[in-house]
Amino acid sequence: MQDLQLLIHFTHLSMVFLCCRELFLKYQRQRLLTNAKHAMKRRLRDTFDDIDSDESGCLKGSETAVLKRILKKDLPDVKDVEKVFDLDGDGVIKKWELMDACDAVLDKVYTTDFEEKNGKLEVKS
Repeated sequence: MQDLQLLIHFTHLSMVFLCCRELFLKYQRQRLLTNAKHAMKRRLRDTFDDIDSDESGCLKGSETAVLKRILKKDLPDVKDVEKVFDLDGDGVIKKWELMDACDAVLDKVYTTDFEEKNGKLEVKS
């Protein structure tokens, strides 16, 4: 009877340990993803500032052409940058518009569940 109680107690402790470990790993993963998201947003802000040669806070004309060239490497399907990022339709891309559009994309990317298969990350099915 005492052995059975010890076994039950050990099983309970093991389950508690596994739950705590799972919560810790989930927290750690979320923290890493949040840090990565903030780093990407910081790079995006810096890139916008580099492109915005007249420091107007808006991309227009040749500045928009520079953005197109940069995005063409990563987003070859985006043909009309203004239509994608000019959210208020005034003909210029403001920093907040670019950040809002990219926030939506980053939120989708960083809330997708991934799993590792053969050393590569793949979307969980």
